[in-house]
Amino acid sequence: MAANRGNDEQETRPNHSRAFKAEVALVAVKRKKTLAELVQRSDVHPNRMGQWRAQLRGGAAAGGPSGL
Repeated sequence: MAANRGNDEQETRPNHSRAFKAEVALVAVKRKKTLAELVQRSDVHPNRMGQWRAQLRGGAAAGGPSGL
């Protein structure tokens, strides 16, 4: 898929709330659903979901904010 440079119609990336990111990441960490099920349910790219999960794990290990 080619980028639409110079075109007035520009696709924007969705902005997800921190609460949504945390919910998706928690379900991913707990492994209550498969990655495919989570992706289909939340309409989030698998790579993005992995990033959120890693951020959640990193924040939880440090005992501080997760950075989501």
